[in-house]
Amino acid sequence: MKMPTTLSLATVLASAIPLVMAAEKGDTPPAPAVDTSKWACKFCKFETGHSGYVDAGVGYLSDDSFKFGEYTGLTDKGAYLIGDAQYRYRGKDARYLDLDARNLGLDSRSIEVEGGKQGKYELSLEYYELPHFISDSAVTPFLGSGGDVLSLPAGWVRAGTTGGMTQLNSSLRQEDLETKRKNLGLGATFFPGSKWQTAIKGRHEIKEGQRAIAAGFVINNAAQFVQPIDYVTDELDVSATYSGQRFQARVGYYGSIFRNQDESLTWDNPFTSAFNADQGRLALPPDNQFHQLLASLGYQINKKTRLTADITAGRGTQDEDFLPYTINSTIGGLQPLPRTSLDGRVDTLTAYVRVNSVLSERWQLNAAYKYNDRDNKTDQATYTTPVNTDSVLVAAQTNLPYSFTENVLNLSADYRINKRTKGSLGFDYEAIERTFQEVEDRKSTRLNSSHMSESRMPSSA
Repeated sequence: MKMPTTLSLATVLASAIPLVMAAEKGDTPPAPAVDTSKWACKFCKFETGHSGYVDAGVGYLSDDSFKFGEYTGLTDKGAYLIGDAQYRYRGKDARYLDLDARNLGLDSRSIEVEGGKQGKYELSLEYYELPHFISDSAVTPFLGSGGDVLSLPAGWVRAGTTGGMTQLNSSLRQEDLETKRKNLGLGATFFPGSKWQTAIKGRHEIKEGQRAIAAGFVINNAAQFVQPIDYVTDELDVSATYSGQRFQARVGYYGSIFRNQDESLTWDNPFTSAFNADQGRLALPPDNQFHQLLASLGYQINKKTRLTADITAGRGTQDEDFLPYTINSTIGGLQPLPRTSLDGRVDTLTAYVRVNSVLSERWQLNAAYKYNDRDNKTDQATYTTPVNTDSVLVAAQTNLPYSFTENVLNLSADYRINKRTKGSLGFDYEAIERTFQEVEDRKSTRLNSSHMSESRMPSSA
C-alpha cells in the first residue's frame, strides 16, 4: 500500500541548505522555468469594431402638467415617442467615433458626436434643445402676444382700477409662457506633441418664446403682460495648453456676441391717465459683446513648493441706439438726446497668484494675492428732459459709469499638532476703491487663528 506523503518544516529546511551553500560559493542555481501560458488580463483587451444600441418605444403621460415637464417637454397628457441611440467604433489604428442620441421624441432632445484619432485630434458636434415651460394658466386681455406691440381689444373701457374695467373678464385669453433654447456646438482639438494641446470651440444658440414682464404708469397703475423672447448668442473659445512635468501653461480667447431681435415692447395703457399716456414703451435687453484674453500657469518650484497664476483681461461693449425719451407725443418741452446711443465700454482685469509650500509633515505655508479691476470707460452725459413712465417730465439725470479696483492679500500657516488636531494662523488684507458710490474707499486687515480637532466615534463591542 502506498503511504501518503507529508512535508515537515525540517524537510523544507534541509532542502534549502544546499541552495544556501551553493550561493555562498558563488554558484547560483538556474531559475526554474515559468509557465505563462495561462496568464490572462481580463481588463487589458482593447475592443475594436462596432457596437451600439437603439431604444424605441411609446410612453404615456397620465395628466397635463407644465411643472412636471418644466425642463423635459413631458407636459401634455397622452402618448409620446421614446427614442435613444448609441453607437461606438474603435479601430486598430486608434481612430474612434462616439454617437449619443437622447430623448429624440421630446422637446429636450440632444445629439452628441465625437470622433478622431487618439493622441492626434478630436472633432465634436453637439446639438440640444432645452425647453422651459413656465405656466399654462396665464391669462391676458392684450392682443399680439409674442410680438413687440400689444394692443387692447376693441371696445375696451379704461378705469382707474381693474374693478372698473367692464371688458376685462370677457377679454381674457390664455397664453402659455414658455421658452426654448436650440444650441449647436462645434469643436476641434489637436495634439501636435505629447505636451501640447490646441482647441477651438464654437456655439450658436437661439432662444425663443415668451414670458411675463411688468411695467407701469406713474405710481399706482401697473400692468403685467407677455414679453417676446427672440435672442441669438454666438460664442467662440480658442486655447493652447502646454503640460510639462514641472511647468504647465494655458493661453486662450473667449468671445460672446448677443443679439435681440426686438429692441422694445409697446403696449396700450389699460388705465385712465391724467397725463394722456395712451401707450407705454419699454426697452428690451440690448445687443452687446464681450471679449476676453486669458492666461494661466503652474510651476513646481521644488518638491515642496508650487506656484500658480491666472490673469484675464476682458472688454464688454454695448452700442444699441437709444429710444426717444417717450412715446407720449403730448409731452412738450423735450430736448434732444445728448447722443444717439450709450456707446458703453467696460474693461476688466483680474489677476490671481498663489504659492503653497509644504515645509514638513507638520508645517504648510500659503500665500495668495488677487487683483480685480473694473474700469467703466463709458462717457458721462446729461439727459436734460427724461420722462417717467411715459407720463411726466422729471429732473435732469446723468449716467454714472461705476468702476472699482480691489486688492486682496491672504497669508496663512497651518501646523499639524498631532494626527487629529491642526492649527492655523492667518493674515488678511483687503482694499477697495470705488467711483460714483457712497462709500468710495475701504481698507481692512484681520488676523485670524483657528484649530480643528478630528474626533472619533466610540466603537461598539
